[in-house]
Amino acid sequence: MGRFDIPPLPFPPEAYGRLASAETIAAHRAAADSCSLLLTVATDGYPDTWKKTPEQLCRTAHRFPKTVAVDICFGAGGVFCHELYFRYLLPDGRVHLPAGYAADFLSSSFGSVESFFYRFRTLAREARTNGFLWLLVRRRHGRAVCLLDRTEDYALPDTRLGEPIFCLDLWEHAYVGRFGEDRAAYADTYLKMLDWLGVAAAMEDSEPV
Repeated sequence: MGRFDIPPLPFPPEAYGRLASAETIAAHRAAADSCSLLLTVATDGYPDTWKKTPEQLCRTAHRFPKTVAVDICFGAGGVFCHELYFRYLLPDGRVHLPAGYAADFLSSSFGSVESFFYRFRTLAREARTNGFLWLLVRRRHGRAVCLLDRTEDYALPDTRLGEPIFCLDLWEHAYVGRFGEDRAAYADTYLKMLDWLGVAAAMEDSEPV
């Protein structure tokens, strides 16, 4: 693997057929690999960047010369967004719903798990530009809350809002082949294919902002 490659999928592309075709999953991976290569080339000659994560590089890209910063921001953002999109995705099979800590945390933030699903689907449906829909966790002054944010292209959420837990890819190629323009159904399917135990662990481990 290269310095910034995202981990390989634990299952073959066709295992995620309820969400997207094998060709679409492969296209996702190709996009992530292109971003990884762009980031590797952009940071060549800057050895101090090689131990930084894509998220760290994306958030500090403005410190580099403008032409380099553009490539770093795009490449690092693409790697980070795709990695979080795939991180908790499970293969086709039974429906997965939040339970335990994840259900309690979402309910305390949105009123109920059903309300969270509704809000997530609504924001996905209303998206008019390429980008990502994020679940964030904010811990401040002893209080914790989940919230949603939408960003364009490969931009990351503002760190003041919270720490990213996972994100839904809202670039057209991610959903149109399986769902057409029904982004709400796409979002609902994605949520029901997540490893909510893993998501809950990430929620609990999130850093204060």
